[in-house]
Amino acid sequence: MCLTEHYLLVLPRQLLKDPQVIFAGYKIPHPLEHKFVLRIQTTPDYSPQEAFTSAITDLMSEVSLLEERFRVCNLLIDLLCISFWLMNKCGMTQNFHL
Repeated sequence: MCLTEHYLLVLPRQLLKDPQVIFAGYKIPHPLEHKFVLRIQTTPDYSPQEAFTSAITDLMSEVSLLEERFRVCNLLIDLLCISFWLMNKCGMTQNFHL
């Protein structure tokens, strides 16, 4: 299984979070072709296109949230590094161990 296939696994999983999606899956017809077939089966009152659009929108929101959390973590790490640097400059790290 190549890296692209791992990314494709995210879409059917997201689709299956929707209670109106009955089936979601994909196949890759041939490993040397850069194509995949996505199958979405929904309840009669909900189209596969609606399910797909909703899943993509939800994934984009999750990625945005993850990106924001990553930025906050990087900011906290930067602040922690600056704090340790200042403590070291001031000689305050003698009794401090991680």
